[in-house]
Amino acid sequence: MRRIDKIIIHCSASDFGSAALIDRWHRERCWRMIGYYYVILNGYRKKGRYNKDDDGLIEPGRPIEEIGAHCRGQNRTSIGICL
Repeated sequence: MRRIDKIIIHCSASDFGSAALIDRWHRERCWRMIGYYYVILNGYRKKGRYNKDDDGLIEPGRPIEEIGAHCRGQNRTSIGICL
């Protein structure tokens, strides 16, 4: 297993979303898959639709064994989490 010595927290800059939606956004930018390892939901998977059961839900993204694509120069030794 690779050495992980930091956690980098990201903001999605969106009022809504999920790991699947962010994966789609990243693929639209010609990335292979979502760059983050985890996405923590705010309850709004879709714009204007709140679900209290989704608020704080942690969804998996990129497999932890793979090097991320979330912070240039830091991906090899970090985990990226998106809020």
